[in-house]
Amino acid sequence: MENNGIVITFSNSSLNEVGGPTTFLSGFKADIKRILRGIFGVDVVPYPVTIRGTMKEANVFKKALVHEGAYMKVYRQFGLTDPRTLSARHKLQDVIKDFELTTGIRWPLV
Repeated sequence: MENNGIVITFSNSSLNEVGGPTTFLSGFKADIKRILRGIFGVDVVPYPVTIRGTMKEANVFKKALVHEGAYMKVYRQFGLTDPRTLSARHKLQDVIKDFELTTGIRWPLV
């Protein structure tokens, strides 16, 4: 199986490709899952990730991924009702809002 890595492209043309926004968003969700699985060591093969877009888009995407991973880690360690988990969730929600406002793309719930 060949591993070409993951390419994330933030542009209006991505949303206008064959299949439209639905196809883009389902692929985007799958890519985020693959990245998070790599972060948590579920997938042994590391995926090189290429992000295409403005610097701000790349930075908010990276920040959202980091906070998504941090939330999942705290959730797994302390459970859903722990104050640390709730705090991490609120931080994640703020970062996701920034991502959505910056890119115009809805962050998928993974």
